[in-house]
Amino acid sequence: MKISALLLCLCLLHFPSIGQELASESVLLNGTYHVKERNYQVFEFAFDRDQGAGQIGGRISVQGPASLDIHLWIVDYANLENFINRQAFDAYLNTGRVRLKTFDVTLEPGRYYLIFDNRFSAINSKNVHAGVAVRQFRRRHREGP
Repeated sequence: MKISALLLCLCLLHFPSIGQELASESVLLNGTYHVKERNYQVFEFAFDRDQGAGQIGGRISVQGPASLDIHLWIVDYANLENFINRQAFDAYLNTGRVRLKTFDVTLEPGRYYLIFDNRFSAINSKNVHAGVAVRQFRRRHREGP
């Protein structure tokens, strides 16, 4: 677990500032997640519509032989439905198949889904080690004259 704590600390330090006051910060993922062959895992997160923009960021790595990789997506609800039904969809993050990836994405308020996609693999399940955090920022209020 020492590695997980270190990974999470690095994840939280990785976020660039977007020039807004931080309202909250929380851990979305911190551990190892098993994704079966021909399958995927979905993790839901949201940024409050009464607040400002949010950020999600962190690092993932696939454990095991060098040939193992995973596809990482971030989508909204409509695109999650299309992903599940194998229809065309748009994504806020599309990493392609990766073994190791550090990322951070700034998003508008709303509900989103982080996906570990292993549907392309007919034989190998994957163990994905992930340290991912989300930050919510306060909306800036304009000062009157």
